[in-house]
Amino acid sequence: AVVEEVQLSPSIKLTKAKQDWSEKYPLNSKDEKRQSRIHGETLLFGPTDAKWAEGKFYLQIEAEGFVGPFGGTACARQSQRHLKAFFGLGLALRLFEIDVVYFPVPPVHSLYVHKVQDDQRQIDGKEKFDLDFSRFLSGIKLGEMFDGANDERKKELTKLILDEMTAVFSAGGKAETIALAAEWLLDSYTGRDDRLNYIQSIVVLEVLLGDKAASDEVGLGQLLRNRCAYMLGRNRDDRDSLMKEFD
Repeated sequence: AVVEEVQLSPSIKLTKAKQDWSEKYPLNSKDEKRQSRIHGETLLFGPTDAKWAEGKFYLQIEAEGFVGPFGGTACARQSQRHLKAFFGLGLALRLFEIDVVYFPVPPVHSLYVHKVQDDQRQIDGKEKFDLDFSRFLSGIKLGEMFDGANDERKKELTKLILDEMTAVFSAGGKAETIALAAEWLLDSYTGRDDRLNYIQSIVVLEVLLGDKAASDEVGLGQLLRNRCAYMLGRNRDDRDSLMKEFD
């Protein structure tokens, strides 16, 4: 394995499922009604037990607050925002890319909610992701820069990228703009409307480079063009070229 566990922030961790996870983070409840509510049931066979995929990576997010059976609470929304920011940053930093996959049956992925009680975690519910985000999760893979790389090179690349992501998540409010831009970038990859995806990707630039006071004076397009050129250009010729191409 390239990595075993990465603490991205005090409350966000990327970690690999192990044998003891079924006890530490149970996915099934002894309460039959809750079990059915969490995992659903079929007419003939009753509730289906869920299992962790041992050796696969999961993102764990610790949060304080209430998550109801129908979701939509501030705590649940914030956790989903962290999840989107993680994948958005992964796309921006080339850790991930999207593989075009055909699904005869639409995939469904979920965020599992555990409640901490008496130092033990008990399954409390789950929130299903929408179809577009579930499809994205099923088609994600390591970026092309990992193709053909040996184990040592993969470790080096992964560590560099995860260090960048850790810097964002650990900075809290100081990196809020970057995290928000990552969410918009993720949304631009998950939708199936090309025009909307394009608009969402441009919003990423506005979030990172925009400034209302400055844009009121020089215009938003001019402001984004100037800031993009000075952020990416290594010398004057680079900046001049970028400014010409931006429009």
